[in-house]
Amino acid sequence: MTPAQLKYKLTGDVTVTANKTFLAVFLGSKASPKMAAWVAQPEPVRQAKEKEGIAAWKAWVKRHEGAIVSMGGPLGTTKNVSASGIVDISNALGAFTIVTAVSHDAAAKLFEEHPHFTIFPGESVEIMPILPIPGQTERITVETAVAAPIEQVWRAYTTPADILKWNAASADWHTTNATVDLREGGTFSSRMEAQDGSMGFDFAGTYTKILPLERIEYAFGDRRAEVEFSPSINGVIVRVRFDSEPTHSIEQQRGGWQAILDNFKKHVEERVVAKNTICLWFDKDAESAARFYAATFPESSVGAIHRAPSDYPAGKAGDVLTVDFTVAGVHCLGINGGPMFTHNEAFSFQIATETQEETDHLWDAIVGNGGQESSCGWCKDKWGINWQITPRVLTEAIAAGGAESKRAFDAMMGMTKIDVAAIAAARRGQ
Repeated sequence: MTPAQLKYKLTGDVTVTANKTFLAVFLGSKASPKMAAWVAQPEPVRQAKEKEGIAAWKAWVKRHEGAIVSMGGPLGTTKNVSASGIVDISNALGAFTIVTAVSHDAAAKLFEEHPHFTIFPGESVEIMPILPIPGQTERITVETAVAAPIEQVWRAYTTPADILKWNAASADWHTTNATVDLREGGTFSSRMEAQDGSMGFDFAGTYTKILPLERIEYAFGDRRAEVEFSPSINGVIVRVRFDSEPTHSIEQQRGGWQAILDNFKKHVEERVVAKNTICLWFDKDAESAARFYAATFPESSVGAIHRAPSDYPAGKAGDVLTVDFTVAGVHCLGINGGPMFTHNEAFSFQIATETQEETDHLWDAIVGNGGQESSCGWCKDKWGINWQITPRVLTEAIAAGGAESKRAFDAMMGMTKIDVAAIAAARRGQ
């Protein structure tokens, strides 16, 4: 449904890094000196090495799980089929795995120091690219995770007004027109043009299957594509599968479609309206505060910034009126409403920390930026908003109840910034 998916390379300035797929074959021989030495080990020694090797292999899998397409597995006995018939043979093939990487060298580096040959008696691992069959259309998949309700994701993907805003692989292109007749047999079309007006083209197709909030299938020319919308814990996974075309490389096509899908994600997430949003009143510094929070706390970002359409009591037309931002995963809205309302300790953010280092970092960032210390892990930032920088060891101690809880609580009462080691010692009764 996106014309740049076909011709995005015309501008020559879209740079992408796309992964390729590789087959890794584990080689070994029962007649090798390594295997002989392995078998000659005392049984307890060999069992210990096997245990070590299995643990190392699992660690390798965990370390590279993002690159593993298929774990594959061990290979059994081999039958050779030829014009002469079928016979049993032996070869060096022991197992296989399929991985993805940006290059052949990068794929090979995944297997450096692999336990197959550093602990087990395997000889080596051979890695080779899996190439497309000439003349055969390859299916390509791209996906993204969108942090928004599925209704908003679906609407943005299928509404012409939204398509005009996200349907481009780079800032040098934009969509000038889009139509959608969202039904089986209905058609869609769009017009993509370079921002400088130097070129443009049309893209059109027909919907072949529509499952609302779940799936869209469509045909464009002699090619087909499917779009899946799968709810996840943090929003929606949007996955697009499409037929490749022969003009551009698979990597170029995958990169172009992915760039557009990433633009779609950005468009949707910037417009998400949460069911429950914390609204914080500022005099005139909502944007500065939001940017400080985004730079200080994990899982934090600045979203849309809206300016006043006309003069109002605390400002003039064009001034920043509201700022969407997220603090440690919590959606907030800052409003520049003037000096009449101020913050106090009746409202605070409680940020859980894991270590003293993290506690110190956040505490120092707030206090060192014009804030002030309070007590029991509380501090206040320069805009008057209160923060509880609370190590988990403290909340866990208080939740434990009994004498342990009392000791931790009493220790906390004498603190300004929470001392993780002191709380842990109080829990132990030291």
